[in-house]
Amino acid sequence: MIRKAKQINRDVGVVLCDCGGTLRDRLNFERLQQHLAQLPVVATIELCSKFCQPSECIKVIASLFQSEKQVKRLVIGACDQQMFEKTLGEATQGSRLNQGPLWSVNIREHCAWVTSAPDAATNRSIELLTAAIRRVKLASAVKFRKARINRDVLVLGGSVAAMQTAVALSRLGHRVSLIESSQKLGGVAAQVPELYAYVAANSCDAESVVQSRVNELIGQVRSDKRIRVHTSSSLKSIEGEFGGFTAVVSSNGTEQKVSTGAIVLAADSVAMSSGLAELIHNGFQIPKRVAIVMDVLGEQGRATSAQVLSAAELLAKRFGAEVKLYCHNVRVAATGLEGLYRRARQAGVVVVKYEEPPVILDEGLKKVLHVEEPIIGYQFHEDFDLVINADAPAGSANNELLSLMAGLRAGPAGVLQFDSVWLLPTETNREGVFVVGSARGDGEFRDAQADALVTANKIHQLLKNGQIEIPDDAALVDEEKCVLCLTCLRICPHGAVSIDVDNAVASVSPISCQRCGVCAAQCPANAIQLPRFTDEQIAAELGDKPKTIIFACENSAYPAATAAAINGSVWAQAVELIRVPCAGKVDPRAVLQALELGAEKVMILGCHQENCQYLVGSTWAAKRIERLKCELERAGVSDKRVVFGQLASLEPHKFLEYVS
Repeated sequence: MIRKAKQINRDVGVVLCDCGGTLRDRLNFERLQQHLAQLPVVATIELCSKFCQPSECIKVIASLFQSEKQVKRLVIGACDQQMFEKTLGEATQGSRLNQGPLWSVNIREHCAWVTSAPDAATNRSIELLTAAIRRVKLASAVKFRKARINRDVLVLGGSVAAMQTAVALSRLGHRVSLIESSQKLGGVAAQVPELYAYVAANSCDAESVVQSRVNELIGQVRSDKRIRVHTSSSLKSIEGEFGGFTAVVSSNGTEQKVSTGAIVLAADSVAMSSGLAELIHNGFQIPKRVAIVMDVLGEQGRATSAQVLSAAELLAKRFGAEVKLYCHNVRVAATGLEGLYRRARQAGVVVVKYEEPPVILDEGLKKVLHVEEPIIGYQFHEDFDLVINADAPAGSANNELLSLMAGLRAGPAGVLQFDSVWLLPTETNREGVFVVGSARGDGEFRDAQADALVTANKIHQLLKNGQIEIPDDAALVDEEKCVLCLTCLRICPHGAVSIDVDNAVASVSPISCQRCGVCAAQCPANAIQLPRFTDEQIAAELGDKPKTIIFACENSAYPAATAAAINGSVWAQAVELIRVPCAGKVDPRAVLQALELGAEKVMILGCHQENCQYLVGSTWAAKRIERLKCELERAGVSDKRVVFGQLASLEPHKFLEYVS
């Protein structure tokens, strides 16, 4: 029996750009074209000079995708993809080109510019382009579907930030449901406007400014037909995801469902104000000696510092109390706070800094405070009529929301924004969930209003069309391999994983998934793949010669390498970069495979752990590689052959330190 040879599809098109002719002296394009043309899967090769210019890009794409050429996959050898990405997107509208089977190779910065030897640069380009061709042959087309989303917004809280968000969203054409647990709107600013003494040159003017702004916002909210206010209400549950959340709200003993496309968390989280408000407004006699203590549970932010200084000045100046403020540090990094600090000192407030938190004891009707002065080491023992704790943790509203919303990660001290620079100013780790004002931590009165406007605009951009386009390149779970160990559910930084109860498998939401691949690398059953970065695709880029393989995060290490070349730096030809979406995507099996193929060293270079775009991807990568190195050491392989490194995209010098 004669078996037919397997037919090889020649469906890969290749674009080679010489960057306006500037690369001709550095790369042998004739040899590049000749070598690639011999590959059995390459259908055609197009040479151009300015692929980043719309006219030439459109011309090249039109030539590639003529019907007789049967091109379905594309490899681009040019400069950094960011230089032509927008132009390529415009040129490919209406063509057969799909984002899935497309890959670009930076032959300018990563080949031509990192060596002065044309032959070496050409050889390097041939290796990278050949690997890219192997890669796109394994890629699948990415399909898109459109889904309708809810344009309504749910705002939780009645604070200034909450009301400002609701008003701004209404003006942008969105219907808003505002949920407040108390009977009145306004939050802390309405209860104790005296605590915002820094917004004007003196406390009386500041109080008037705050009261006026609060009353104005309350009036706007109450009179706006697009805003539905629910006071004396509480949140019972939240389900769903961006574009289709469902909340159950309890009001006056009855429950109702509220459908919403996005959620804004805006509950006040400063807990020291209620007792102070009662003390000031209800006619109680102000004690003669008052101590205010902060920073015991942790360093407080400028919002707390502002309210503490306002309270101290108020008690000393208006009521004649002797006030001492005990703190680790005073934060005055906001307009007006330095002036408020000086006014408080002039009013007689004494500030005592400490290293170790004070000890407070009850002795009869007095409170005795024991603290050590850090400079001279002297022990102070003073009695007070009242000690105010200005260091309370986040309020119960925050804790309630964290328990109700699956996948929402809190930051320090229970604030509702995960501690990551990528989420600033108002995003959370969950798509479609935002946090404004003091609920996100270190904010103040004016910041809260700015947060609200930023958030309203961001939500409007996401929801304004009433529909979204969803690509099918989210992480995929193999139902036959999934053992429901819940590893992916626990580690997903964006709350994109849920449990398909009917089929007893994990399920990844294509809307919430951020395509980082952390779950795929961490899955012990190897049941998850990221379509554009499958294990097979990454393995296809591994060469067969001894060299240094670098799995480079596309948000940090990869652009750092490009920046190093732009700066005129060079590195060894034996260094090969493999672009990954996140260091957290790198599977230890890929590292072992690289070593098995002869790599002398394997590096995983990702973001600084506190600066990872996918929040915890770099952290998981570091832990995973550390375990792998221990196993290699036990097997008699030097753990120095595997390196995990951290750098930012603007640290090319650090990249050079690693590769040298």
